[in-house]
Amino acid sequence: MSAVYTLTRLGRNQPITGDVERLLGRPPRTLADFLEFSAWRWRERAWT
Repeated sequence: MSAVYTLTRLGRNQPITGDVERLLGRPPRTLADFLEFSAWRWRERAWT
C-alpha cells in the first residue's frame, strides 16, 4: 500500500488526461475550490 500511495503522490500511478474537461466542458475544480463551494453543505448538513 505504501508503494501505491507513494506512486500516486508522485503522479506516477496514472497519466493525467483531459477527459474530465472534455466531459464537463470546463476545467476540473481544485480540491480547495470544491471545498469552498460546498462548505455550506457541511455547515447546514444539507446532503441532498
